[in-house]
Amino acid sequence: MRVPFASLAPAGHTYPLIPLAIAVRDAGHEVYFAAGEAMHAPLAANGLRPFRRAIVKTCG
Repeated sequence: MRVPFASLAPAGHTYPLIPLAIAVRDAGHEVYFAAGEAMHAPLAANGLRPFRRAIVKTCG
């Protein structure tokens, strides 16, 4: 199962969710994390996949 997590950008909103996300991942699920850009490195260091900002291309 794919399980998304999302938090506001500040570390205080993200860090409390990391142990839960790790437990879900260790239970065999795919975990994705939407958080502020500053939190991408700490998430990746814990083996979690942070969402990357979408690149929007326009014609013209």
